Amino acid sequence: MPKNRSPIETENMEHLEREYPSHAMVGVGVLVRQDNRVLLTQRRYEPDTGLWTLPGGLVELGEGIREAAKRETKEETGLDIEIERLLGVVDKIVHDEYGRIRYHYALIDFLAYPVGGELKMCSAELSAAQWISLDEIDRYRLPRELKSFIDEFVV
Repeated sequence: MPKNRSPIETENMEHLEREYPSHAMVGVGVLVRQDNRVLLTQRRYEPDTGLWTLPGGLVELGEGIREAAKRETKEETGLDIEIERLLGVVDKIVHDEYGRIRYHYALIDFLAYPVGGELKMCSAELSAAQWISLDEIDRYRLPRELKSFIDEFVV
């Protein structure tokens, strides 16, 4: 962590570096399922501020994608997971009002289940983390592509 910066300031700086990128950033998303529930996190920052999304984040240099999925889930939610399988790769490209690319992520999504830890919100990037029943998922604001993704792989 850079000197004279708090962890939150450092996280905010890292977030700002993601805007208007020169190349796509590789990230992971994890669809964690337990019984009739899925684990979702509510985003504090763009893109998708306030929406409920999958735990996940950027792959660090030298890190494998499965390790990144496990690390990000643990960092954001406190849960340890076992990855069941790869679900797919999706693009998340967000344009600004002038048509410029504000965010560009290539996201590798996994299906997983919890194997340990205790659910708690652990990241300043989030407003909340919780288990959501599939019967109640329509009550939550999700990015449109995530709802169909959950329907395809979970229901």
